[in-house]
Amino acid sequence: MEYSGISKKKATAWFLGRLIGFIVTLGICIGIYFGAHALEGEAEGFGILIAGYALIAIVMLFSVINTFIMPFLQHKEWKYIITDDRIEVRYGVIVKMVQIVPQCRIQHITMARMIIDRLFGLASVTVTTASSNVTIIGLTPAQAEAIIEKVNTNVNYLVNEEASQ
Repeated sequence: MEYSGISKKKATAWFLGRLIGFIVTLGICIGIYFGAHALEGEAEGFGILIAGYALIAIVMLFSVINTFIMPFLQHKEWKYIITDDRIEVRYGVIVKMVQIVPQCRIQHITMARMIIDRLFGLASVTVTTASSNVTIIGLTPAQAEAIIEKVNTNVNYLVNEEASQ
């Protein structure tokens, strides 16, 4: 079987959510710049001026990467597969994560549609066991319903098979 990817709309939703944070961060950095710039004429304020400019550069570099690059890299890395015996989700750009849930351990399945997801026609499915959970994000509502139905069918089959033994 092959891994399925998530919708490209999820990258756009991440981007727009982070764009709001970027604008706020930009405003704060502009405030720091003008605050540091006001100390430019003072001899004892020179160290603060350099530190302020360095802080602005570092914060803006990370903000630009987080806002304009990471959503699209994250989208590329989110993959999932559902087999007869397990659900596996792989994600992460800097730290690679793999979550595997045996279907015989599943206790609960939930579909969620947060506000930003509803705006983009997306949903997520969370599968819960006694000790953990795994979430598949960036799905269309139809995909989420199909996953729920497939997992429910598999779990019911496993429960019936175990009961008949």
